Amino acid sequence: MRKSILLLIGSVVACMLSNFYIGYLESAVSTRYGYVNADGYPIYYAEWLPKMGEVKGTVILLHGLGGSLEMMRWLGIELARNGYRALAYDNLGHGRSGLRSISFNATLASRIYLSLTEALGVSAGEKLTLIGHSMGGFFAQEIAKIDSRVERVFVVASRPYLNASIERVAVFAALDEIFSPIYVESWRVEILPLDDHLTVLYNPSLADIVLSTTVGEGYVNLSFPRLIATLVSSASALTAALTAIYVVASRLQRVQHQAVGRKPLPRLILAAAAAAPLAFPLYLVLAPVVSLIAAYVLACLYSQAIALSLVYRPRIRLSFTKVKVGVLLKSVAFSLTLFALAYGGLSLSLQPFFNVRPSLFRASLIAAIFALSLPPAVVFESLVRAKLQQTPFTRGLTAVVALRLASFISAYAAARLVIGAQGLSGYLLIVTYVSLMLLIPLEVAAQTWYSKTGSWRENVLWLAFAHSLLLSAVTPLT
Repeated sequence: MRKSILLLIGSVVACMLSNFYIGYLESAVSTRYGYVNADGYPIYYAEWLPKMGEVKGTVILLHGLGGSLEMMRWLGIELARNGYRALAYDNLGHGRSGLRSISFNATLASRIYLSLTEALGVSAGEKLTLIGHSMGGFFAQEIAKIDSRVERVFVVASRPYLNASIERVAVFAALDEIFSPIYVESWRVEILPLDDHLTVLYNPSLADIVLSTTVGEGYVNLSFPRLIATLVSSASALTAALTAIYVVASRLQRVQHQAVGRKPLPRLILAAAAAAPLAFPLYLVLAPVVSLIAAYVLACLYSQAIALSLVYRPRIRLSFTKVKVGVLLKSVAFSLTLFALAYGGLSLSLQPFFNVRPSLFRASLIAAIFALSLPPAVVFESLVRAKLQQTPFTRGLTAVVALRLASFISAYAAARLVIGAQGLSGYLLIVTYVSLMLLIPLEVAAQTWYSKTGSWRENVLWLAFAHSLLLSAVTPLT
């Protein structure tokens, strides 16, 4: 226990120190966040400005499908450091912007862009630079066709096609899951050899390309130390949260359950993998309710729950035993504590890279995902986690992670066989590893709780809470 307390204190200190250093690195830039009414929609935006010197120009950054302005912040800070006004915003149906009411397309995206720039005081005679990632790269090119103020376009991890008398730069990731690098006539093409569709945004080399083109010689790029400090902060925050859960669970008296039978792990993995293709018809049912990423993740969880139910064939028993109010309240309190620690750590860890914090605009979506998350959580916790009684923590965690991986990887593999290696299946690959980034830390927390207390019931409630907030934040409503 003493080592755990020391690790918790060390993680908190490391997180605080790294955030202090990040603040120092970004001290030359002023930041403003807020909402603006753009074409009748509440759009969440960020503005970065240099604290000293004249503003040299305005750069507008457009994120991709399922993205948010946090993903463009890395470039925005460096542009502001070098004297530019940088604007980014969560497009309609993304991040913390309002929900869509009609089909989201390039025409609507262009209207929102024009309305937003007017509302934020971008003058009619000002020369603009657009930087678009993925879907944002497509929108940037469409906007450049109608906005004569645009003098330069950067397309990052997207398909360049614009033919106009302005400066055009395409930056590709060599390992991109969606767009393979190509050379287009009249475009300057740069290829970053070690990046994929998402990591290209955080590569300091991307900032070098943008700054050298926009600013010229003598630019300052501190994105590398910012990235290292942010990674330290993220790892420390997550470590602190998981250690805190371990400390809380260790303080409680272990609950002894009657030993239950276990199925061989290879059999469970094969069952989960075999049932994974069921995720696609399930997705078609869930997508109208919760949309895109959330529907895909829930579909994979439901396919796994079906497989586990077929293997274990649980008997449903109705019990009318009187529930003690004190015990129920204590269980709910523990669930909320676990949720606060796990979600808080994961939020602090991932928010610098993409938005995982929901908005009030998504309250109904949060409720829907919560309700849909409960059944597969009950199945998994009661049929898998509860069977790990007296199993060492490492072995138990390996089992639950292996089952999650079997479902998600098999679902992606089935999609790739049907629709090919890139395009939509490439997007599903990104969704797969982002989903696992969200789910695996939660599994570590849940297994930590169970290994110390012997109780899986609290995990059902707090995992459903965490899934609802995380998935509602990252899923695009388009």
